[in-house]
Amino acid sequence: MDNIAQQYNVPLVRQYDHITSLPNWQSHLSGCFYPDEWLLNIKAQRQAAVLAPLVKTIID
Repeated sequence: MDNIAQQYNVPLVRQYDHITSLPNWQSHLSGCFYPDEWLLNIKAQRQAAVLAPLVKTIID
């Protein structure tokens, strides 16, 4: 995925490695599948960090 994103110059929100580095991250998955509010907040912050510069470029 990293190679393709780089090849097409597409921003990539890297979530997996960061989330799995958090202590006890599995406890924030409901039924081992859906993230809880805490984990969704972390994901949203990481997405915003990647998307905000794109939105700013469009607005400017």
